[in-house]
Amino acid sequence: MARVTVSGFQTPGMVKDVAQYVTMPEAFDEVKNFRFNSKGAVSVHGHEPVMSPAPYPPLWLKMFPPLENPYWVYADLTRVGAFQDSHYNITRLSGLYNAVPNERWTGDVFSGVGIFNNTVDVPQQWLEFSGVVPLEDLAHWPSTLRCKFIRPFKQFLIAGNLTNGGIRQPARIRWSHPADPGTVPASWVINDPAIDAGEYDIAETADECIDAQILGDQFIVYKQKSVHAMQFIGGTDIFSRRELFATRGVLTRDCIQPIPIGHFVVGVDDIYVHSGQRGSDTSLLDNRLRDWVFNQINKDNYFYCYTLPWRRQNEIWFAFPETGETYPTLALIYNTVTHGIGVKDLPKVPFMYPGPVIKANVAPTWDGL
Repeated sequence: MARVTVSGFQTPGMVKDVAQYVTMPEAFDEVKNFRFNSKGAVSVHGHEPVMSPAPYPPLWLKMFPPLENPYWVYADLTRVGAFQDSHYNITRLSGLYNAVPNERWTGDVFSGVGIFNNTVDVPQQWLEFSGVVPLEDLAHWPSTLRCKFIRPFKQFLIAGNLTNGGIRQPARIRWSHPADPGTVPASWVINDPAIDAGEYDIAETADECIDAQILGDQFIVYKQKSVHAMQFIGGTDIFSRRELFATRGVLTRDCIQPIPIGHFVVGVDDIYVHSGQRGSDTSLLDNRLRDWVFNQINKDNYFYCYTLPWRRQNEIWFAFPETGETYPTLALIYNTVTHGIGVKDLPKVPFMYPGPVIKANVAPTWDGL
């Protein structure tokens, strides 16, 4: 009897889209709760409590400075809280928020200020990372303007997929006047030669702007089915733009992560990576898991999908709700070094974000990685 030795299980990990008899011996046709790293196929740990219970079930959270003892900011549809040894209410003083389930909060740090958006209310600013400082409406933001995303780039804030005075502008991008260090932009006024704020439509394609992320000296705007690059050039135009990919895009917000070669992106029908140059887009799932993954996602709740980085493990996680579920119940785990792909069960987690925590000897309701 012939004996076949199989080793080197770092890649490809799980393969479901091709017949077993044509896959390499190292491939797994069924995997649960395993990652594929430099050690091979390794089991993923379960969940353990990391914080005291929030006063209400959070739908989103993110870590904010200081890094040595961070604030964990969390939100539901109407309130925003922060945890640092104890819980604080940082909801704006002017009243509760009006967020909706299919429009998740986002948050970033811009020039030492926290910037938050739920797409329904005016974007919020957190002028000091302190539990006793509440959020407030972003200064100088036009009162009738709303946006699907607002992200920092250099000295600018850039907003996309706008609604202005109740009129939708899904292809519109608007940028602020550049801000001084430690401040928010002083103006969003356009068509004023003394102000560097401006806007334009990325309207070559009929799809909507969904999200954006920095990639080197470029600001990459992701639409549903196309990808575009903005670059600061100064002068009258301020920003140039060009189309990168005409057949790629992004599934929903928080589905883009920076990786060493560029961006990891979950699109509407594929997961791919690219370096920010035309022709650099490469599928991670072709002939591996593309059909299987996108057949698993609950199409009615795709907006609850998200990605998160786990840098210490060289991993990007893509969390998604399976058919019949509301919140993510499964995560695809991609290793950026070995390119192996594993899978982990999730206990219906609305959102996750990595960072340091102080474990509490209580009976919390949050789940940790």
